[in-house]
Amino acid sequence: MIRGREILFVNDIGVVVINYNKYELTQNCVDMMLDINAPVQVLIVDNDSSNDSYNILQSKYQNVDNVDVICNSENGGYAKGNNYGIRYLLQNNDLIKYFCVMNPDVEITYSKIFDNLKRILDEHPRMAVVTGKMITNGNLDINKSYWDFPKKREAALGHALVYKRKKGSIDYLENGIGEVEVVTGSFFMIKRSVFEKLNGFDEGTFLYNEENIMGIRINKLGLTCGLSTNDYFNHNHPKGPRQKLRQKIKSRKNGNQSRRYMCKTYFKKIDSLLLELVIAFNYCYIVLTHMLGNIIRSNNRKGQ
Repeated sequence: MIRGREILFVNDIGVVVINYNKYELTQNCVDMMLDINAPVQVLIVDNDSSNDSYNILQSKYQNVDNVDVICNSENGGYAKGNNYGIRYLLQNNDLIKYFCVMNPDVEITYSKIFDNLKRILDEHPRMAVVTGKMITNGNLDINKSYWDFPKKREAALGHALVYKRKKGSIDYLENGIGEVEVVTGSFFMIKRSVFEKLNGFDEGTFLYNEENIMGIRINKLGLTCGLSTNDYFNHNHPKGPRQKLRQKIKSRKNGNQSRRYMCKTYFKKIDSLLLELVIAFNYCYIVLTHMLGNIIRSNNRKGQ
């Protein structure tokens, strides 16, 4: 059951922010949009947090007209959580024609980006989604903003930790605006009409590979993704303590399951054995690099 309140929409852009146990990060993301007077309706979807996130966020924004908070009954991951939020917006008002998917660790520092991305979608009918340049922890690597979706055996081999992704192809249409195959899932704008044609994001994954799957499905519609190099956003990955070996191995689980699903569903001729060999290689690589790191740190301490 959705818990929320009746909201009054005044803008045609809806922004969905998924929260799971990190209400402080989510508050920072939403507060920055409020500070710059972003012309958007913000919907926070609490993905069944195990802490008091929903009550804290609901209490904070209950009197803010263009922010609403709802609570999901389960943590279904990235695709399912965003579908839940966007469908909630779809059911509540026909005015919204564009949706932004935004991770809670994203910072938007200028309001014009929303109108810029909307204009690009309006002026380029083939474009289904569009994003800007992603600045990760203060560093700009445009190749992380977009890339090509995997082809043939690359769907399996590209999952290897040592695999170096090739530079994505971009077809520039005009100054700073180009068509690409895949855009980052941390922040992008999608047309309402496209979301409805796709019937939402594929919920077969929990986390990872959602961007590749979205790019493949958009391509099958005869549409494309877009990149505006004139716009940017900050993506600040929180840095935690060094993981133990067991944590490193466990953290690969969602990525492995998502890759298996993508290969099985969208690459019928991919040999599943090849992917399993890649997954096994990754585990060996994690163990070896972890052990090597311990040896190096131990030698450094002895040399001090």
